[in-house]
Amino acid sequence: MKAIQEYNKKLPKKRKIKDRLSECPTTNITATNTVKRNMKKKTIDVLTHYKPVGIVDGCRSTSFSQDKFSLFNK
Repeated sequence: MKAIQEYNKKLPKKRKIKDRLSECPTTNITATNTVKRNMKKKTIDVLTHYKPVGIVDGCRSTSFSQDKFSLFNK
């Protein structure tokens, strides 16, 4: 995800729309946005951070819950 962001940021202005890569949809990853403001330059930057959510490896489904993302399946 970070590699896609860096690639999109380094593209020349003329090619940003045409050659821009979109984000890949994945499971267990959430995006949090942080707004960074520079009052002297009067600019606003939105920084996206990706963080893992939950553990799905090694889960076992029970009759109580069939959802592999549930906390009951630890």
